[in-house]
Amino acid sequence: MKLRFAVPLKDDRPAADFHDCEAFAVIEVDNGRPLRTRIIPFPHADAQALVDAVSHIEADILIARGIRHDLLAQLNKTHANIITGADGHTAEKLVSDYLDGSLKRTFVVPMRR
Repeated sequence: MKLRFAVPLKDDRPAADFHDCEAFAVIEVDNGRPLRTRIIPFPHADAQALVDAVSHIEADILIARGIRHDLLAQLNKTHANIITGADGHTAEKLVSDYLDGSLKRTFVVPMRR
């Protein structure tokens, strides 16, 4: 099964707050194995631009350290599963932890169908 993950980055590490995002790590996985990682620069910091970027990436799963509550409803329109409260040193580690079931997280918003 192919999945596309998006992880917001700041200074090449998972951003502590989604609003601080400077880029997205987009990691494509097939049957639990990473296929490729792309870094997509993101120079905008307003809420709607962030939501539009996630929608454009077409992520199946958005993994973030922190997302403000005002953005969660808007992000739910992107149809991505949203995991917040995740802690990890790299985007690849967050995705790896998600895939093996060890990702520590505090909040999950299931995608709408």
